[in-house]
Amino acid sequence: MPSVALTLPEALKRAIAAYNQSKFSEVEQLCYAMIAAKHDFFEALHLLAVIQAKLGRSSDALSNCRQALAIRPDNALALYNCGGVLESVMRFDDALASYENAIALKPDFADALHGRGNILRVLEKALASYDRALTLRPNYPEAFVNRGVTLYELKRFEEAPASYDRALTFRPDYPEALAYRGPVL
Repeated sequence: MPSVALTLPEALKRAIAAYNQSKFSEVEQLCYAMIAAKHDFFEALHLLAVIQAKLGRSSDALSNCRQALAIRPDNALALYNCGGVLESVMRFDDALASYENAIALKPDFADALHGRGNILRVLEKALASYDRALTLRPNYPEAFVNRGVTLYELKRFEEAPASYDRALTFRPDYPEALAYRGPVL
C-alpha cells in the first residue's frame, strides 16, 4: 500500500493524538520524521523531549529541550518541562533557574511555581542535613562545601562564602572549596 505523506501540521496533530493515547513510540517516530523534514521545528523538538523524559531518557530529553529552547527561549512551557527533566537528574540549581525563567515569563504558571517550590524544599532539607552533620562533626570540610553550594543554589550568596572559608580552615588546599568560593565572591 502506498504511503501518504503528511504535512507538518497534520503530523503534529497526529503526534499529539498519539500522545494523548499514551502511544509514545508512535509519538517519537512522528517527532523524528517532523524534525527530519524541518530541523528547527520547535513543537516536534519540545514534544520529543517530553516523551523522552516520560521514557526515562533524560540525556536525550535534555538535548531536545536545549534545541527547542534555542529556537524559542521565551516559551514558558518548554522552560517548565526542561526544569522537570533537570530536577529528575538532580541538577537542582539548573532546574530552579528553568522554573524561575518560566515564572518570569508567566507569573501565574501554577505548575512552574509548584516545581520551584519542590526544588526549594529539597534544598532547604539538604541545608538542614548539612547543618546537623556539622553539629555532630564541626570539622567536616565536605559538609561545609556542600552547605555552601546549597546556599548558592538558594541564592543566599552572602552566606555561602563563610561555608567555603570554614572548609578551607580544615583543608587549606581543598580544590572544591576554592573552586566554588571564587564565583560566589
